[in-house]
Amino acid sequence: MSHEVKSASAAVEDDAWVDGVAADLADQRELLENVLDVVRGNRAMLVELRAEVDKLRKRRWWRFGR
Repeated sequence: MSHEVKSASAAVEDDAWVDGVAADLADQRELLENVLDVVRGNRAMLVELRAEVDKLRKRRWWRFGR
């Protein structure tokens, strides 16, 4: 009987550990999703900035005949 009690206790501890790992992974996933959102936002800003730089370069070259 004591072996069964130890096994049940070990199973409960294993379940608690798995739940803890699952919660940690969920937190990490949320953080990574937030980082990905920031990266996507930065990329969008860079695309916009590149377009503005290209416009300015074309204007300058047109004005100075280059």
